[in-house]
Amino acid sequence: MSSAELRFIHDVVKPYVALNMALSRRTLIQPEEGDAVSAARALCVALAHFPESTEIYLPGTRSSKELQLAGKEWTLLRDIANTAKHGILRIPAKQINLTQALSWEFDDVPRFKFLRVVVLAKYPNSSGEYDVLSVVHSVILRVGALYGFILLPIDPPLESQEPFADKCVVPFEGASFYVTSTQLLYHKRVQGSLVRADPPRVEFVVP
Repeated sequence: MSSAELRFIHDVVKPYVALNMALSRRTLIQPEEGDAVSAARALCVALAHFPESTEIYLPGTRSSKELQLAGKEWTLLRDIANTAKHGILRIPAKQINLTQALSWEFDDVPRFKFLRVVVLAKYPNSSGEYDVLSVVHSVILRVGALYGFILLPIDPPLESQEPFADKCVVPFEGASFYVTSTQLLYHKRVQGSLVRADPPRVEFVVP
């Protein structure tokens, strides 16, 4: 196993797996900042800068590997990483805002099932949002294939295996040391796929 492959596993794959598992745990969170947002930023920085750490290239240019990764997901990843590193970007349209939300599924009753914490990326003046963990998972697979790394199967974003319940119950734990509000996302499963929707009623409880 090469040093580049070892670095990729330790700097990118293992932090992704740890974050994926952490996001499947139910806890009260503040939308703007928190452990999930901080971990997602660090993961995007490590992944976005990995190709340039494996090649020598001229200043002001991009590595050949990065050019092969070019596309919508790679651009989003780079914009998240640059915003995380530099704060205010020279091109405001590339400034990315990250938030975190509690994601739920509801059925016809309606009963509610906690899915996971979702870290969302959004460009300014845009109504669209991107699931950061899904983007990172896709890019990890592309980078691994590009370099020929032999990686164990890497799970896509996990869903909690909790059962449906009559209420949305979220405990206030150590990670919730500062929470003045929270963001909730609701989904209905339609033909096997989760679709964003609003339940007819909901009871949200913080014990």
